[in-house]
Amino acid sequence: MRAKIDFRIVVSSILLVAGFGATRISAQASLIPAGPPGGVNASKLPDTQGIHLGMTVDQASAAMKGVFPGTALQVKYSHYGKEPAWVSSMSGANQEQHDFLQIFFSMPPNPQQVVFVQRTLILVPGKQPTAESTVASLRQKYGKELPLARNSAEMMAWAYDEQGQPASPKGPANWSPTDCAQQKFGVTGGLPDRASSLEVPPFPDPLPLAQKMSTMTADLCNHHVYVTAQLMLGNIQGTSVVAQIFMYLGEKPLMVRDYLAGQQYLQGIIDAKSQQQMKNAQQQKAPTL
Repeated sequence: MRAKIDFRIVVSSILLVAGFGATRISAQASLIPAGPPGGVNASKLPDTQGIHLGMTVDQASAAMKGVFPGTALQVKYSHYGKEPAWVSSMSGANQEQHDFLQIFFSMPPNPQQVVFVQRTLILVPGKQPTAESTVASLRQKYGKELPLARNSAEMMAWAYDEQGQPASPKGPANWSPTDCAQQKFGVTGGLPDRASSLEVPPFPDPLPLAQKMSTMTADLCNHHVYVTAQLMLGNIQGTSVVAQIFMYLGEKPLMVRDYLAGQQYLQGIIDAKSQQQMKNAQQQKAPTL
């Protein structure tokens, strides 16, 4: 069964309150991809190390602290203009096990959730599992992998809908779902100091929102949740072993919804500032002639 993105029309009106009244500064209708009924349930979505796509900041923080206690966990922040900082990403490192994990959250104004996870495992000689056992373990966790156009023992991929059910995305011969999980947008890496957090540029993409939405929803990658595992193989006495594993998890439809909401939000800030400037100009007294 292939999951599809449904669409709904969201009409947004932004009101600016200034002085003795309110001025409506923006009223636009735009198509926004609709999420699953009741919202995204992180427990139904794929995970690695217990870090699920769709987790809230609090949920992900608790899970990350369990895996990377103390200074092994780094939290990074971003912000819009002069507004309060938010948690934009977290990074964990287990140096002894050579396990490195980074997660990214969607940006406000929508509730923040984990939309992208990247994990790197470096397996030292003497502790390198066989490729056969690693593939079996991945299949046990994520299910049967997709039949890939560029299929090989080194690359595996899975697709799901936003309810966590396996999906079978189809596309042209030159398209492969192995490219999907690694793509991310509408997120920021941030900086480790909340007081000096990374500022998101206070202006939206110059393309019209409807045009951006059309491009994003036409992208086959943005219709599913993806997991990709890339295995770097070695050979010990004729046995194929795994030296490194690179994993990517992406909640693509959620990325799209939150990115578009963020663009609307930034445009609203710009519209409000412009209207306030016009109002201030109108209230100035005419010069004495």
